[in-house]
Amino acid sequence: MPPAPPLARVASALLTNDDRLRLSLTVTLTSLLTYVLYTGIGALQVALGTMQLRWLVVCGAAALLVNGAFYAAIRLGRTRRLEEPAMGPLQLCVGVLFMYATYATSGPAASATLIILASHVVYAMFAFAVRQLWRFVVLELIGLAVTMLWMHRIDPVNYPAHLQWIGFLYACLVTPLIASLARRLSRLNQRLQSQRAELRAALERMQQMAIRDELTQSFNRRHMADLITLQRSHHHRHALPLAVSLLDLDHFKRINDKLGHAVGDEVLRRFAGTAVRQLRGGDLLSRWGGEEFLVLFPATRSDDACAALQRLRDALAAQDFSDLSPSLRVTFSAGVTMIQSDEADAAAIERADRAMYRAKDEGRDRIVVQ
Repeated sequence: MPPAPPLARVASALLTNDDRLRLSLTVTLTSLLTYVLYTGIGALQVALGTMQLRWLVVCGAAALLVNGAFYAAIRLGRTRRLEEPAMGPLQLCVGVLFMYATYATSGPAASATLIILASHVVYAMFAFAVRQLWRFVVLELIGLAVTMLWMHRIDPVNYPAHLQWIGFLYACLVTPLIASLARRLSRLNQRLQSQRAELRAALERMQQMAIRDELTQSFNRRHMADLITLQRSHHHRHALPLAVSLLDLDHFKRINDKLGHAVGDEVLRRFAGTAVRQLRGGDLLSRWGGEEFLVLFPATRSDDACAALQRLRDALAAQDFSDLSPSLRVTFSAGVTMIQSDEADAAAIERADRAMYRAKDEGRDRIVVQ
């Protein structure tokens, strides 16, 4: 296998190959990059004389260190116990605090930083439920009001009251509008996720319908034919034995005629359920047609297949069908054969079929090896 491209190796090192952590780390690195750009804007403010260098250094360094700590915690798997691995709500609250700090240190350019409120609301859409989103908006505006009042008190020249009020009123107008839009987008996103889940479930049901018998939930004939071909090829390559058996429920027509098709269907369901429980985990069961079932025994010789079928016979003999009919007893006749690597699938199934009819001719309720 050729080595991965350099960029792919860097992405794997930074973001890991864990899909859940990868999304969280991507969000965190995006946040970290955003703070780097904020620091760059702060440097421009220092150059223009609207921010003091010491505040840029303090705020920029703190923002980068905190977000770097978030990245390290997620990358090292220290947040797996949290319900939200990206720590979205916590990161968002920290971002709000840094926004207040940026406003408080921007002097004459403070009003320009209010646009950051909008980004917080958009991020909150993904971090909070609808009620939590509105609570977050209210608390963010309260925190902004406190920050404005405090800055006007300690620096009335750069934070005059009338400009503070105008900025706060605009924030109170725009932030709820963005929150309302975010709520609509969140609902649309939830609806899309729900539709995707329903589509996946419908697709899984269709896939199951394509390979399983609707009544017994065992594999259908078409899918079992494909499995036989695949298993025979695999067993031939690895020189493993492969056994197959055809089973027919004894006197099933009599059950249908005497007790009705509803009882007959229930007998088929119960037989299939018992077979799944009694056969081994790797054995493959299918409804071959009517009351006939086919069992494929991977890596199994005929004597072991007979032993598995005998356990099924014993389980059926002990099973109580009296709720369907007081005298009802369910048995089956089975034929077993080995599938040869140099023969067609149909030839082996035909041989198992002949063995099954021998079992019927010999008195039913028995297993015959061809």
